[in-house]
Amino acid sequence: MSSHQTKPPHYEPRNVEIDGLAEQADDDALRPHGRPSHAGVEGPSFKEWVFIVSACVIGGYWLASFLYKPAKATLDIT
Repeated sequence: MSSHQTKPPHYEPRNVEIDGLAEQADDDALRPHGRPSHAGVEGPSFKEWVFIVSACVIGGYWLASFLYKPAKATLDIT
């Protein structure tokens, strides 16, 4: 095979299953925003969201205070 060839000599385009892809596209079009349907699956409740957000805020504050160590100012009160 020479260096200017991009396809092998025995290359033949393969025929993909068009019908199955079209049915899948129809199914996706019926769903909102093309997302998979999760029937009966609910997201976190409001209390769980409050817990998650507060845990992230507290964890971020702790991490920032752990990583950011300001220079200690010397304060002489005599």
